[in-house]
Amino acid sequence: IKSQHKKSIRYNDISVLEKHHLAAAFAVLLDSNFDITMALHEDQYWVFRTTVVKMVLATDIMKQEEVLNAFNNNRGIPNFPNNDKEKNTLLNMALRVADHGNPL
Repeated sequence: IKSQHKKSIRYNDISVLEKHHLAAAFAVLLDSNFDITMALHEDQYWVFRTTVVKMVLATDIMKQEEVLNAFNNNRGIPNFPNNDKEKNTLLNMALRVADHGNPL
């Protein structure tokens, strides 16, 4: 971001790499040879897209405290996750752990 890289400017210095990765991934899905969402109904597609966007944006290091707090606040709740918000919290944490575990 400090280098005023093209991607920083394009994504307004906020979650730059995460937004770049999302744009690239969804651009790949525009090719019918790679579109894993092809069989989804429109409402299912938008749930998928919204969920993936939230999950990837949650990997931004600037969101670390927010994601960890949301997860920790739900730990110990019987039958967690109980609703869509709690499911998103769990998915965000799962991707964050996978992202953190990546040695690259």
